[in-house]
Formats: sequence, structure tokens, C-alpha cells
Amino acid sequence: MRKQVRFFCSYAEKDSRLAGSLLDLLLPHLKASRKHEYVVWEFHKLLTGERWNERILEELAQCDFGLLFLSPEFLVSGYIKDVEIPALLKREGIIPVGLKPVDFRLQDLQTLDQYQLFRLRTATGRLQCFSQLRGADRDAFALELFRQIEGRLG
Repeated sequence: MRKQVRFFCSYAEKDSRLAGSLLDLLLPHLKASRKHEYVVWEFHKLLTGERWNERILEELAQCDFGLLFLSPEFLVSGYIKDVEIPALLKREGIIPVGLKPVDFRLQDLQTLDQYQLFRLRTATGRLQCFSQLRGADRDAFALELFRQIEGRLG
């Protein structure tokens, strides 16, 4: 029997299209896991008329891990900074993912700079965020992220 793992997926609303592209590539890998049954929640699962803040707080309380898609827009989102990051930092499981490039020296990463950020090491040896990749490299990003998540869970 596979162990259930609940992920709260956090990203800036302005990054919805790009984050959705990454999730479209990542979710099939998660569903095919031999070890884990992944339940991934993102704010697009909110239903019309639902009390959004209460639902988000409920999902934050129930999740095992936070999958954080970092970007400049993520870093300046008041709700992410004030609500989501503090709630997720109370857990053992934070997985920051480079959605778009950020500057570790000049931008306030809300203490997330203390965690290893996932980016794909390309054939040239450069670490690349998802937005910097195209085609097969995006597929490779999703596959390697899946491997890292599985490795993290042991």
C-alpha cells in the first residue's frame, strides 16, 4: 500500500500559467509513484462561492509538504509572505522550486534561502529555473523534481 502524502502547492497568481505548465508535467510522475499516493492542492481547486481563506488555511493545516514555486511575484505576494510561508515553515517539508530566476543576494527570500532550491542542472552545467527551459528540458525538469521529491521522502 502506498503512503499518502499531501502537498500544498504555493505560487503567485500571476504565475498561474507557468506553474500550471510545470504541474501538468509533474503530476503524471507523482501519480505513477510506486511508494506514495500524492494529493496535490492548489488554489485553483477552490469552488465558486467557497470561503477561500478558510479553505486555504484548512489545506495548509492538513498538508505534509509545501511545494513552493519561487519567482519575483511569489516573493512580493502579501498573502504568501504573511500566511502561507509562516504556516509551511512549521512543517518539516518545504520544497522550494525555481519557477523563475530570483537573486539570492539582492531579494528577500523570506528565510527560504536557508533551504535547497530545486533547479535543473543542464548539460552545460548551469542551474536553470523552469521558465528558462523549453521542450524536452521542461520534461527533464519535471522528472528530476519528481526524483528529488521521492528522495526527500525516503
